[in-house]
Amino acid sequence: MDIKIGNIIEQNIDEIWLGERAEKLRESFRDGSFRYCRATSCPFLENKSLEVMDDDEFEDKSTPLRLPSVIYLANDFVCNHSCPSCRHDIYRADKDYLDKFNRAGEVLLPLLNQAEEISSCGNGDLFSSPHMIKLLARVKPQRNDFKFQIETNGVLFNEGNWEKIKNLHDSNISVVVTPNSYNKTTYEYLNGGHDDYNELMDSLNFIRDLRRKNRIKEYSISIVVQESNYTELPSFIERSFDEFEVDHVIVKPLYRWFKMSDEDFWFKDVLNPMHPYHKSWKQMMDSPILNDKRVYLWGAKNIHKAMRHPAYVYEDMIMAQNKLIANENDLVNKIREHVDELESSSITFYGDNMITETVVSLLKNKFAINIVARDFCRKEINGVEVKPFCKENVMSNAEIVVLNFDKFCYIKRDLDFMGYKGRLLTLPEWISEIGL
Repeated sequence: MDIKIGNIIEQNIDEIWLGERAEKLRESFRDGSFRYCRATSCPFLENKSLEVMDDDEFEDKSTPLRLPSVIYLANDFVCNHSCPSCRHDIYRADKDYLDKFNRAGEVLLPLLNQAEEISSCGNGDLFSSPHMIKLLARVKPQRNDFKFQIETNGVLFNEGNWEKIKNLHDSNISVVVTPNSYNKTTYEYLNGGHDDYNELMDSLNFIRDLRRKNRIKEYSISIVVQESNYTELPSFIERSFDEFEVDHVIVKPLYRWFKMSDEDFWFKDVLNPMHPYHKSWKQMMDSPILNDKRVYLWGAKNIHKAMRHPAYVYEDMIMAQNKLIANENDLVNKIREHVDELESSSITFYGDNMITETVVSLLKNKFAINIVARDFCRKEINGVEVKPFCKENVMSNAEIVVLNFDKFCYIKRDLDFMGYKGRLLTLPEWISEIGL
């Protein structure tokens, strides 16, 4: 889910937790639509394994508690790896980042103390982040049934770092480690080229020993299946069970995290029927060991939507752009007729890409133009300001034309969440509608 319900630094917890945006999300759960969820990231939606509840139980679980009881700490990006499936380089915290983290930490600490469950760390690595360690070392669980889940790449999970969170050792602790490969060459390729394979092996054995002593209650190892490791899957699972004695192996498909390019995602996503390794991946997923009840398939058997290589999307964009240029003489009159029909005084475009430049060049001196974008690097394009994608900049528009139309479904979902009631068109649809 990419929807944000608030900012803990700028708002108090009641305003966020019991606010209109949070309630809108809850309503999507109550009505069974889950329309704001990204199904490919949710194991329950991916595996069609949502819990079946009777009316009373559903009413109880869909009524918000006074404070959140399960907290996922995904507010720290600091990591000792630079996995290509996640980021391009090592993330290092600057002064502004640390200031925001510490301010958020002071707000979070009372919530963490009363929580039923905490999970850390969703966007970085717990043991590579001194400030995350410092925050967790201050936690004093108030519940006897408190649960603590550690998500880590494993490299720095050693005795010294384990002792830094000794205040949580009496909790019900589960550990999930994601090495992605036991082949040293593949492992280093997938972690961004970092030579720490031996440290990883030591850590996996250390966690195994903690599990043997019942110091942790559950030990899982996960693998994100992609083009460079999918053939290792059966041997990866076997070694996880036999040598590291894990309780579960979690097999995940690749997701679009952070700034992964369209080309990189396409190349790595073997679940795409148009990927050259797709048939080989399907054969690998028929391996008998994947039927072991200890193997949890987090959507890893679900075939993704067939996607052409992104170069074809660029081709579609260029064709749309060329159509605008080729009809430049008729363009202004047809757009004016269209705008008059909408009774609008401006045209709003979504997106910051090569087509935006063409559209602005053709129209900026003839119409009032608005440009909004969620991910943008330019503050203006040919003299027209690029405004952030937020409620204030979209709600008053009668119509929005999406220029990066390959992302149309995500943009539509976000606008629906904002409550946008206007018309939303891809550029090809808009070109057709104005009569070019």
